[in-house]
Amino acid sequence: MAIDVDTVVRTSVAIADAEGLDALTMRRLATELAVTPMAIYHHVPGKEALLDLIADESMKQLPQPDANGAWDEELLRFFVAFHRLYLEHPALAQVMAQRPLEGPTAMARGELLLELLVRAGVSDEDAVGALVSLVGYTIGMSLYR
Repeated sequence: MAIDVDTVVRTSVAIADAEGLDALTMRRLATELAVTPMAIYHHVPGKEALLDLIADESMKQLPQPDANGAWDEELLRFFVAFHRLYLEHPALAQVMAQRPLEGPTAMARGELLLELLVRAGVSDEDAVGALVSLVGYTIGMSLYR
């Protein structure tokens, strides 16, 4: 079976959602995909990189904020979708609570959200604090639910 990054991420999330994040190992993933563990390592160098990839790839499921839209509506749309994603896939909330969101997708979404906050009149420094708080609140409430 030929695998790609999307398949690796989707299968990893399914395993973690069904069996818990601790059950997600490279060997378990390879078994689920019916490949050798080495086939997984062609896509990711190890579990830590896999978790980073899961976190960043999952951000692609969220709406891209419109930097020209109404700031409050765009923030609401984004964070409601963020919360729903975590409710559907509790393992994602767990992964993101444990790792910095520094992948290219997360960074691009974060820049747009910061732009919205600054455009709303929030200072650069306060915008960063507000974004960190919104992300932390969303993850926390999702894990709580």
